[in-house]
Formats: sequence, structure tokens, C-alpha cells
Amino acid sequence: ARLGARGVRTAAYEPGAANWAGAVSQLTGGGSIRRASTTYQAPVDFEAVFIPDSPGNIGQILPQMAYHDLTRMVYLGTPLWLTKELAQTNGRYMTSSIIPDAFNSLSERREAARFRTAFSRAYGHDPDQFAAYGYDAGLAIAEALSRGAGTRAEMVRALSTGGPYPGATGPFSFDQEGEYQVQPMMLTVKDGAFILLEEPARAR
Repeated sequence: ARLGARGVRTAAYEPGAANWAGAVSQLTGGGSIRRASTTYQAPVDFEAVFIPDSPGNIGQILPQMAYHDLTRMVYLGTPLWLTKELAQTNGRYMTSSIIPDAFNSLSERREAARFRTAFSRAYGHDPDQFAAYGYDAGLAIAEALSRGAGTRAEMVRALSTGGPYPGATGPFSFDQEGEYQVQPMMLTVKDGAFILLEEPARAR
């Protein structure tokens, strides 16, 4: 809503569904003629589709979308989509996808690269997003302590007024309610592999 987008329709399916044709038909509103073409687009009143589901289901839903002539869609995914198998088997449907991730080895930010190198040397494997969250939490706490926070109340106040911190997940801060604020990195798919689309903005 902040960027001017709005939801125009939804389609639902039961957990464990094996056929998504009905849900996809709800999106097209009967505008599909099933040309199964990569160029024909069914006339619809939306430009993007958000599908928060597992990669196994996504691998079956995206071909159904193409079969029902939703061929020029921006697919908005979740980090669950970030599997090599999904990119390799369904990459042709995902070239306009936008998939957020908290931390990924594709990041070119120096803070992320520094953390990844140090973690790998210490533990012998690449860090995941939870390791990155832990590292960033440590950065924020250390900064708050350096500013003289010695009690719980002082720590809360220091965290809510500090930042943005140049963390491994991106420049982050906390609002007055204590909510973690960060812009995720964005990925897409090209030639059957995930590629970097956008990095979080640098801390000022």
C-alpha cells in the first residue's frame, strides 16, 4: 500500500490439493483460452501474483498459471522458493519473479561478505539466515553497551534510538515498538539459477 499497490482478487485451494486449475481459473475470471503460449496473456486486471507456498506446490502451480495464459506475471515469492531444484525445473516461469531473502551468499555487500568469510573460517560451513540474525543482534547489543546501556530499560531505549546498523542482513534498526526494520535483498531467476536483483540500501 505504501508503494501504491493494491490487491484486486484472491484465489484459494485446500491444503494438500493436487489440482490447482480451479484456483487459477478464479484469477483469470474466465479470460483464459488456454493457448499454452509463452506470448499470449489472458486479459486480467493485475500485474503480479503473490503465492506463499512450498516449492513442491509452486512447481505445479506455475505451469498451471502458464497453461491458463497467465504468462506475463510478476510472481512474488517467499524464501521458501529458494531451492535449486525449483529454479532448474521451473525457471522458465520465474524470469519475472521477485523473491526476498534475509541473507544469501549472492550478496555483494561488504558487510555480508565479511561475515560470511569469518563464519566459514570459524565453523567450516556457510552461514544461514539465522546465523546472520544472531550476528546482527550481537552488533546492536554491543553498540548499545558502548553507548552506556546498563539496565534493561536503557538497553531498550538505546536499541530503539540507534542504528541503522551495517549488519550482515542489511542496514537495520528497531522502531519505538521494538520491531526489527530492514530491507531484504531481492532475487530472481535467470537460466535456471537464482541471481541477485537488488541489495538492501547502505546504511548512512
